Amino acid sequence: MNASEIFVGRQPIVDRGQKLIGFELLFRAGHTSSAVIADDTQATASVIANSLGELGLNKVLDGHRAYINFSTQMLMTDLVDILPPDRVILEILETVDLSNHEIVERLFELKQRGFKLALDDVIGASPELNALRGVVDVVKLDLKQIPPEALPALVMQFKLWPARVLAEKIDSQSQAQRCLELGIDLFQGYYFARPEIISGRRLDPAKAALLRLLSMVLSDASDSQIEAELKRHPQLIFNLLSIVNSVAYGTGRKVASLSQCLLLLGRRQLRRWVQLLLYAVPQRDMAEHPLLHTAATRARLLEILSQRKAKVDSEGQDRAFMVGILSLLDVLWQMPMRELVEQMPIEPKVKEALTSRQCLDGKVLRLIESHEANDLAKVEYGLRELPGITLKDLIESAFEAAVWADQLSAA
Repeated sequence: MNASEIFVGRQPIVDRGQKLIGFELLFRAGHTSSAVIADDTQATASVIANSLGELGLNKVLDGHRAYINFSTQMLMTDLVDILPPDRVILEILETVDLSNHEIVERLFELKQRGFKLALDDVIGASPELNALRGVVDVVKLDLKQIPPEALPALVMQFKLWPARVLAEKIDSQSQAQRCLELGIDLFQGYYFARPEIISGRRLDPAKAALLRLLSMVLSDASDSQIEAELKRHPQLIFNLLSIVNSVAYGTGRKVASLSQCLLLLGRRQLRRWVQLLLYAVPQRDMAEHPLLHTAATRARLLEILSQRKAKVDSEGQDRAFMVGILSLLDVLWQMPMRELVEQMPIEPKVKEALTSRQCLDGKVLRLIESHEANDLAKVEYGLRELPGITLKDLIESAFEAAVWADQLSAA
């Protein structure tokens, strides 16, 4: 798989004292403060996938709430359920037909399930909007579309709701001051801050792999079958760990294997994750990234050698595989490994193996790295550290792992 740069825009939302209370997350295709959006659904899916799975909510939000735009199509799917209600406010686009009974029912349902709702680009009152009184938490007034003389009455009307009034697209100090005088609660616009671009690197998963995985999830394949399929596509494991980190935020849970990832995420969330990636991934096939082939080979070799060294159980083998898969992430994403592992919900033994190389899996990983570099002196030293492994074991296991990885590339 090729590594590609991904982007999310975020624009601050502040209160009356200009204290930061959240960010609106925006689709961006590059290092620009604006974007042309041809498909609202694809744009929202990309924002969610990049924020939740690639960059991580912790990095994007820095402890604050996210406002994310939702079109009709995205609103009516169960992809909403992948989002943590305590961290995300669903921003209903002005294109959503609020006269549609099914959509209104859906909004009530989401409200009952703990989501907060915001109405985007409101420019006037209507019976359809009034029907949502008590359901909507934030009303966003579009100052560019509201005549200045009509603003006071509109603000007064929505101030009667059990909702906060937000003025968006504030471009000047005079606009901000007038909104303060009218009693508006929240503020957003270029006067306070232009959208900031958060970027990172993403491995674009092959669509064929996602379709196979989704088919397995929908057909109630066993966790062991799904785990085996995931092992065929290391780039998906990276993304899965980020998703688990976002879903498990605040729980303190750590994982050491794919089976634990699947258990913590749950089958329904797994299905939504795969569906979300199908929305967000560009419609093209990508060539295999050589680092992923190396990571897959390492993972399998670590699994084999750890078993030879200590006769570890299946949990130990899974942990060894995880160490191998993650061992090249710093090279791939061009970030220090210590910084990367702190962003992932992995247990201390895996972190230690990836950073200090002092535990069993770490020593085996160091031996594999020496073998890859054809450094015979370091290989001999590594074998002395691991008396249960001989040079013959290493060579035979390396061949077996390489064959396994080649089979994955050809699949």
